[in-house]
Amino acid sequence: MTGHSRFSASASHRWLRCPGSIRLSEGKPNPETPWAAEGTRLHEAAASALSVFRHDPKDPIAWPDYGLTTEQIEVVQQYVHTIAADLEWGDVRWDRFRVEQKVSIPDLHPEFFGTADCIVVAGGKLTVYDLKCGAGVEVLVDYDGALNPQLGYYMLGAIVALGGKVTVGNIELPAGVHDLETVIVQPRFGGVKRRAVAVTELLELAHDLFKQAMVAELDDAPLAAGSHCRFCLARAECPALREWVREQARLEFGSAADMPDPDLSAVLRLADVIEAWIAAVREEARRRIEGGEAVPGYELKRGREGNRTWRNPEAAYEALVEWGIPADLAAPRKLVSPAEAERLAKIHVGEEIDLADMVERKPAPVSVVRTTAADDFAAVPEEV
Repeated sequence: MTGHSRFSASASHRWLRCPGSIRLSEGKPNPETPWAAEGTRLHEAAASALSVFRHDPKDPIAWPDYGLTTEQIEVVQQYVHTIAADLEWGDVRWDRFRVEQKVSIPDLHPEFFGTADCIVVAGGKLTVYDLKCGAGVEVLVDYDGALNPQLGYYMLGAIVALGGKVTVGNIELPAGVHDLETVIVQPRFGGVKRRAVAVTELLELAHDLFKQAMVAELDDAPLAAGSHCRFCLARAECPALREWVREQARLEFGSAADMPDPDLSAVLRLADVIEAWIAAVREEARRRIEGGEAVPGYELKRGREGNRTWRNPEAAYEALVEWGIPADLAAPRKLVSPAEAERLAKIHVGEEIDLADMVERKPAPVSVVRTTAADDFAAVPEEV
């Protein structure tokens, strides 16, 4: 169970719908984006904080220095505090409190493995927690009544990791576990989202994962276009996506201001997929121009660089003081965040404190997002 699984949990929403994407994506470069790099840092900070918390939950969490901003720390804090608030310490099986737990489902497929952010057993309930750091796309625990397959995948792996058993036709829960729950913490979009999980639906998911993995191994594994194309490494050359975009380009679009609500919804669904293909075209153009080729009418233009940050804040502070900058000016004192202040109050004051008059919250950005993840293109009218 080393390296990266072709059948990863995070991409299960894609390969369950489009098993052919597995072969088509093999060998494609997967450069790390700034958003992915930030997510890695925040997950590392969260894992470090939870590890401290696990060994001494009565003490304040020591937030590690990963060069995070105040806002990034608040993202991590909400995740950790959500887990802390869920647990009744006298009822936690500490041997079943796992952070960054390696999970696998070997009886379904040798490449069904990955890492669950946090799994906990308390009061007979097994909970799988997942931290999502994105702000652009809301990740739900439930889509049209169906369990988010990524969380279901992790739940199946957690059952195995804790001594249970998962096969295509049977699931045996770990000893002492009788309830299952998945929790997504996405501080930047939607907050905390929960969903109870039934063993029967996990059995259905296990069957689907097994079946689609077998299909994906075929030389002629089918391809299917949909919203799942957005992060597919093969979207630039996928014939199914290309043909789908060509078909949609033949539609006759009316004025947006005059569109009936169902047609407006239909066009938005089209846009989700077409934008994925356009993004792949832009990326290919960038690659060619960087390689010295000419793309008529286009050139690369570098945007504004980000603000400078300290590579090593502690070393920078020591150097500034040594140079003669007063210590209190080089590192002015910063208040803890409101969330951390409330947590510290419970520990040191013994009661909750009212911060209503001292805090403010920026209004959440408003955007148009899908309420389901279904790719029901059959519902798109022939002319819109």
